Amino acid sequence: MKQLLAPICNRGVAGQAFVTRLNEIALQTLSHTTPIANRGSRRHINPKITWSSAFGFRLKFVSCINLAAWVSSRLPTAESRQPTMTDLEQYLHAYFTFDQDDLVKVSALFKKKTLNKGDYFLKAGKKCNQLCFIQSGLLRIYADVDGKEVTQWISTKGYFVADLSSLLFQNPTRWNMQALTNLEMFVIERADYNRLGDIIPKWPETEKLFLAHCFTMMEDRIFSFISMTAEERYHFLFEKNRELFNQVPLQYIASMLGMTPETISRIRRKQLS
Repeated sequence: MKQLLAPICNRGVAGQAFVTRLNEIALQTLSHTTPIANRGSRRHINPKITWSSAFGFRLKFVSCINLAAWVSSRLPTAESRQPTMTDLEQYLHAYFTFDQDDLVKVSALFKKKTLNKGDYFLKAGKKCNQLCFIQSGLLRIYADVDGKEVTQWISTKGYFVADLSSLLFQNPTRWNMQALTNLEMFVIERADYNRLGDIIPKWPETEKLFLAHCFTMMEDRIFSFISMTAEERYHFLFEKNRELFNQVPLQYIASMLGMTPETISRIRRKQLS
């Protein structure tokens, strides 16, 4: 991972500043958009968010609405899928296009882990030492901002989850990651993740392509915040993740979309009518 980020930013303090800035943009975007969302009109661009900072919106494996759709489009078809492949192996293949030998080597580094509803995968102030793949269940990522919980994302089956800044540079995380349901996942330890380049020769190139997709998806989410009305963002999420609206408290979805619970309730009533 460090080798991958070297062309993007300087290593050491500069590298930490780069990823820290991604974290700041994530919180800035989510916490500064609520007042605009309630105006009932099309969004105006926040002057604090430039194109470059929008591009730098939190480099995180889970932070984009379209990511699941991108992964789904890359999954093997029913005809071509190898019947012996686990869900983890299928998604590893979809994300990283491993050949079969490399797939076996990488999947062997992941260990199964379960969380009960309400348990934490990661708490703010701690260091992130694992990357997880969600096998089943829902994981909420949120931060406390001025005494208010701001939901960054809710991850479902098929997502890889980690605080990249903390995983890379061992900074204390600002994110809480809590199971909204009983949850099954596969986790890889930071030490094993860091030696993937030694195990898989083409790993730097493969990971670079994956992160390029992530950056593109981050731009899409930022664009939705600065260009869509609250109602448009609601309908976009509803079409992409309908199951969330039956499984997740409405206030969490509202926070994730940058609006108040009252606004999302009004939109839902309009939708039902």
